[in-house]
Amino acid sequence: MKKNDITVGIPFYSKTIAQELVLAIDSILNQTLKPFEIHLIQDGDVNFELNQIIEGYLESYNHIKYIKLNKSNLSRVLNKSIKLTKTKYYARMDSDDISRSDRLEIQYKFLEKNDNIDIVGSWAIEFENDIKDPDNFIKKVPDKYSDIIKFYHYRNPLIHPTVMFRIDVFNIIGYYNEELTTDQDLELWGRSVNNKIGIYNIQEPLLYHNIKGIHNRRTRLESIYNQIIARRLVSAD
Repeated sequence: MKKNDITVGIPFYSKTIAQELVLAIDSILNQTLKPFEIHLIQDGDVNFELNQIIEGYLESYNHIKYIKLNKSNLSRVLNKSIKLTKTKYYARMDSDDISRSDRLEIQYKFLEKNDNIDIVGSWAIEFENDIKDPDNFIKKVPDKYSDIIKFYHYRNPLIHPTVMFRIDVFNIIGYYNEELTTDQDLELWGRSVNNKIGIYNIQEPLLYHNIKGIHNRRTRLESIYNQIIARRLVSAD
């Protein structure tokens, strides 16, 4: 099996919690299928503790690339990482989430076998404090393309940090909309649907998704407005 076809991008910023970032990075370093490169993408200045953590990883792993930007937004941060990607596939990851150890291998094998799919996500286990809490909720998203489109009009049909892309898909749909500071993923899925891009969700949880504070972020007026803009891209018929 090839080991050099995947780049994983992990953005972080001043409010990132150091221990959560360590768990996120380690979950990628410990994958059954190792990525060719890991992008640690710093959005603006961070504190001494985070700087020390990043320096430690850079000294220990030569396949980790450090990318620093002036204070920006997630769209610009991801676009910078994507444009620097040299591999066939690009995987999303957030700095407070934890990937299951076989996540990259499962998604890689799926995309290698399914040429008609360019964007693949998965289910996720939602948590706030303890990933082993038996009451943690499994968030499920549809696999059938028709159901993904239906989902799009009232819920996000993909869990953003679970997604792996074929890097070439950005030549068709373009990059993340840098004018949007929230819900940039939903807008990208809308353009993907309009371009008839193959989308699929693996029907098992491949990520532990930290949802602490997520409800407040999603119900802000700016977020609601951006969701409306995104959903207008795709006909509800």
